[in-house]
Amino acid sequence: MLIALMFRTLLAATQPGLTWHPCLLGQTLTANECTGEAQQWQWNQAKLAIGQLDAEANWRLPTVQELKRYLNSNEAPLPINGPVNSEWLLTSSVMRHGDELLVAAVHYESGKVEYLSVRDHGLVVLVHD
Repeated sequence: MLIALMFRTLLAATQPGLTWHPCLLGQTLTANECTGEAQQWQWNQAKLAIGQLDAEANWRLPTVQELKRYLNSNEAPLPINGPVNSEWLLTSSVMRHGDELLVAAVHYESGKVEYLSVRDHGLVVLVHD
């Protein structure tokens, strides 16, 4: 499946020492293929779901720089299969703007970075050191 290939490429294109989950959060790796539809998450929901994963792996949201490094590499990102309304990958980078909390999100095709409300939905890929 293209999602599994995308994240295998992501793993190969980034700095040594980082381990990338082969599937988006909510999907399962079965026989070298990510199964299940790509789920979309609000930032707070994603953080809660990550906290319920295997504590030994210490999964986390990637930084903007980690995602940008991949998107700016010579490996072109592959499209994500499945019906998704968001083409944004959520990151660990947040900022306060007035009374609102915003999260940096990276567009998986263009590499463009925008700040979205933490209530907006995005896709989640996991990484650990």
